[in-house]
Amino acid sequence: MFNYLKKTGIPDPTIKIGDYNCGDIDPTTCRKIIYICYQTPLFLVTIDSSHCLNWFAGNGITYAKDFGAITSQVGLTEALVDRIFVGKSNKMAYKKLLGDVLSQLLDDGTSDTASAILKEVKERVLLHSKERIRMAYINYAILGVLLTTLLLFITLFNKSEILGYVNDMNMYKTSVSILLGGIGAFVSTFARFKNYQGHIVAGLPIHRLDGFLRVVYGLVAGLIISLAIKSEVFAGFADNGQPWLLYFFAIVAGASEVLIPNLIKQIEDKKEVSAENVVPAEAKNVTPVHTKDTNKTATDVKADTAAVSSTQQQEKVNGENVAATNNDTLINGEYIVNPT
Repeated sequence: MFNYLKKTGIPDPTIKIGDYNCGDIDPTTCRKIIYICYQTPLFLVTIDSSHCLNWFAGNGITYAKDFGAITSQVGLTEALVDRIFVGKSNKMAYKKLLGDVLSQLLDDGTSDTASAILKEVKERVLLHSKERIRMAYINYAILGVLLTTLLLFITLFNKSEILGYVNDMNMYKTSVSILLGGIGAFVSTFARFKNYQGHIVAGLPIHRLDGFLRVVYGLVAGLIISLAIKSEVFAGFADNGQPWLLYFFAIVAGASEVLIPNLIKQIEDKKEVSAENVVPAEAKNVTPVHTKDTNKTATDVKADTAAVSSTQQQEKVNGENVAATNNDTLINGEYIVNPT
């Protein structure tokens, strides 16, 4: 009967608290017990086959006032351990320490000793977690630069075959510049590794991705700076003669975190200025409108009035001359056309 219960994962009801052994079924998770942190006739603290920390208590336990707060902190610390530490040895070591915290909390009935132990465990977990994050970051950056270096050697040692296939020296130079940009990015990554501070809650995968993407950024920076130089948008002199200056700029672009963003910003600013200086076609055909000058003096106003009157009189005289030319007759101030 007991063997059947172990195979089906159902706790054996005949086993009392204090009599559990490794290999028995945990009464809380129904998984096999692989480590017993502490047990008495009143409570049991174990680690099961899935490396989960469990506790089980019977009647007669005196709980501390802040028992819930302490167990919550233990649970959060355990979750951090599961997220950061993949290896079994480190994970089990910290789970055992957290098990001691729970054992002390349940055995004493107060939280003084358990809180002191928990504080020490949390500090160790945080320090170790930060170092794990730093190593995950730099390891994947190294992986990225190793792959980039391998591609660079393949490109350099097979130059004639590549040129025979693409038949374009500019494309070859651009390819080398891209790979050198990735190597430059690793230089920057290694320089900032000393002061690199990740986010523990984010876990290892996001920091591995961060380290690898640093090299990818360098590849993109090498491409952008190569195209900018060849199009003479930036340092066009670097593409004359030997390609070493072009390659140098590619490494600098990959290592720098401000060169490419500043270059893009300068191009955007130039486009904005050019757009402001463009005059619409409609504006070129607009007739200038003369606005009234409000600063004229009384003398200027009189002069303008006299000029207008003189113009009107001249127009009247011209009209009379035209009428006379046409043999018209002036009757009561109006010209009557004479019949021919």
